[in-house]
Amino acid sequence: MSRRDTPKTGIVTRWQWHEATYAAIRIADCIQQAGGDVSILPTNYVPGVLDTPWQSEIVTGCRLTEWAADCDQVVFTHCPSLVQQKWMRSCKKRAICLPLWHELELQDLTELMQCDLVIATSDAFADWLRQVAIPSLRLSWDAGLPLTAKSSVAGPAIRVLWPLYAEAVNRVTATACEILHRAMRMQPAMTLTILMSAATLSGQARHSLRKFQRDYGAARLQLVASTTLLSRQLAYMQHDLTFWPTIAESLGLVGLTSVALGTPVVTYGVPPITELLPQSSAWHVPVKLQYSSVRAPYAVHGERAMDTLMQSLAAEPEQIWEKQRSVLHGLSERRTTFDEVLGRALLLR
Repeated sequence: MSRRDTPKTGIVTRWQWHEATYAAIRIADCIQQAGGDVSILPTNYVPGVLDTPWQSEIVTGCRLTEWAADCDQVVFTHCPSLVQQKWMRSCKKRAICLPLWHELELQDLTELMQCDLVIATSDAFADWLRQVAIPSLRLSWDAGLPLTAKSSVAGPAIRVLWPLYAEAVNRVTATACEILHRAMRMQPAMTLTILMSAATLSGQARHSLRKFQRDYGAARLQLVASTTLLSRQLAYMQHDLTFWPTIAESLGLVGLTSVALGTPVVTYGVPPITELLPQSSAWHVPVKLQYSSVRAPYAVHGERAMDTLMQSLAAEPEQIWEKQRSVLHGLSERRTTFDEVLGRALLLR
């Protein structure tokens, strides 16, 4: 199918949100690979240079109606407003939504029901969409990054990375610091890098991190502000283990990106993580699940099991090297048909 025969797709995203940013770039990649034309419009924020091949396609200082006039369909990484959808219907443009779980709890779901297509990233969400008769497409996410060489597998130091992006992490920051503190005290060779976005951290979370840094100093603990997408990807490659104590997830792109770059993940066993990351590439800490009003699962009562696991990994780091070899061995096999399926859904009308 040639570009002339395919609709032009616009992607509207909230660029300051880590997962929404990744989602926009992943969608843009797959549409381009399928032969389509793409443009990205960030809202609520004017981004700086994000060190991504899509920088030239990012449009700023433009109203949605002006920008979308040249598009046949628009993909939102958040729920579009009823006013926006009314305008799109009047112009006969297709509205597609890839919503995040935490936003669905805050939004009037009437907005979601007006979309032409909703992309579901977990079985629970797909089931809910079927129950309310919303047209949907079920997709499993893959980070889709190029195959890369890991800098090393086993070494004298155990380099742990903690990507601290989502607001949900604020609720577990103090407990997570205590868990890592005990593991690092047990294993002197363990170092920690916290990749953070200060904008998403509460005052209590910042206090916990500052105290944690005073206890260990810069030699074993570094706080790094996440700036560009490529710098984040490099951080995953340079570490041996990703510590990701998220209690609720929307797309799970932190874990997927880590595994795609050869680094295993320690996380709570909450969907969609358990659906996206096989046990060959991640430790799923057992938790009790509770559900929000839209059936979005979140973890409770998993801190003790997480503490036990991290101390076990600190005492026997061979477990980390074994899991890392497993991740590298299965890296090429874990590629899904995400690009093909999503590209077909968006390009064939």
